[in-house]
Amino acid sequence: LIDLCQEIKSPPKIIFLSSSAVYASITSYKINEETLIKPSNPYGYAKKQAEELLKKSNLPYIILRFPIVYGEHFFNKFSGIFSYLQNNNPKIFGAGENLVPFICEEDLAMAIKKILASPKIKNTSFILSSGSIKQKDYWISIAKILGTRSPTNLELNKAIQLARDSLNKNKVAWWYLRDIESFTRNRIFDCNKAKKELGWAPEGDFEKCFKIMFLSSNGKAETFLKQKRISNHLKSILKKYNI
Repeated sequence: LIDLCQEIKSPPKIIFLSSSAVYASITSYKINEETLIKPSNPYGYAKKQAEELLKKSNLPYIILRFPIVYGEHFFNKFSGIFSYLQNNNPKIFGAGENLVPFICEEDLAMAIKKILASPKIKNTSFILSSGSIKQKDYWISIAKILGTRSPTNLELNKAIQLARDSLNKNKVAWWYLRDIESFTRNRIFDCNKAKKELGWAPEGDFEKCFKIMFLSSNGKAETFLKQKRISNHLKSILKKYNI
């Protein structure tokens, strides 16, 4: 893509969707655009290398770094977890007091829209996040929405060992080492740069993001709801948002 764009007389601005995975090895509580990039897994390294290629290309670019995306088009990404939790209670890794950042699909789309409407903003990066939620509250919310049993705490070392055992035995687990790593970091994303320079104001909330997950355009979410038991909590959410 870079090679092709370099052949164009007036090349377009490339908006690269990177990831918060480039900060995986950073222990800082607050992350902003000045935070050192230091990934810890192949996915993060791939994103880092792509960013470096883009910066060296002399093409106009914008790099967006954000956490896990929730929304209408991301139902399949979480279908494995949803299926697992129908018959198993969620696991809180460790005490669960750490903050887990998230971003709603609509907020990410709005940031991109504002970048497209701002041709003068280029050759920079932005941190994006709809907010952060305590890990234990994350799993409690999912349990309520799916109508499953309440989550239980799982000692972090034991969770890591179970994930390694599943990997060694070629078993499919609902969590992997990268997931444990992601869900046990304690951090928030400082989005002040995006808010100031783009006029971006995230509106999504965690509960609404999960509601939207059940409204995928391909109908899989609706099929899921028909096949699985719907909790009173989920019913109240659907009613709240006129679904």
